[in-house]
Amino acid sequence: MIFVLIDYCQYRMRTGRFARDYRVSPMGGAFADRLPEELVSALEPGDLLFLQTLKSFLAWLVMYLSRSEISHAASYVGDRQIAHATFSGVRIESIESVFGVQSLILPVRWPMPPEKRSLLVASFKQQVGRPYGWRPVMMKGLRILMGRDWPYFRWSFLFDAGVLLAICDLPFLVRTGHPVLLWLLPAYSAVIACAYVLWRVKGLSFSEDTAKPGQLLEVALHSGASIVLDGSAVDQQS
Repeated sequence: MIFVLIDYCQYRMRTGRFARDYRVSPMGGAFADRLPEELVSALEPGDLLFLQTLKSFLAWLVMYLSRSEISHAASYVGDRQIAHATFSGVRIESIESVFGVQSLILPVRWPMPPEKRSLLVASFKQQVGRPYGWRPVMMKGLRILMGRDWPYFRWSFLFDAGVLLAICDLPFLVRTGHPVLLWLLPAYSAVIACAYVLWRVKGLSFSEDTAKPGQLLEVALHSGASIVLDGSAVDQQS
């Protein structure tokens, strides 16, 4: 609970890794609430938009578990429209749908030949209507918490679980004289150990079922994509 509370307080207070500072995170130099019209006009199909939603517990939880400052990702498909996964399914919406929602928006220009852009947009449109609800989000979180997605697991999860179980165990300790819930901690440790062995034997591949928004940004940058920062925000921070 201690590490969880520290991270959540940093998120709410916009400090630490959530500070408005591009030297801490690219999202620190992102555009606030909306994109300039000239930048929207310059976007091409296949370019990406990454968001850091402000004042949302669910958005923070995504960022906490994925060790990222990005809570959501969308793909530009042309004609001022984006494709993205929502709890009501994969949808194509106006780019304005992510404006004015208390978010930082980071455009990423992804250089690629026109034919590849066309194929990418076609694949996005084929996925429209595909269900995307709580289950895949919860599965991603459980894989991280249990250590199955080992690169994203942190030992602070085990420490915070111990603190939480100890607090919840206090009434039992007072009434019975011995802990009840704390016995779950060795079980959690055993699950983590098994998940680590499984990950070493067969790691998780990058796919729609396992991908995190921050991971998608890393893939794009390694493929030659470039980040577009808010120049005025960067100048103020400098």
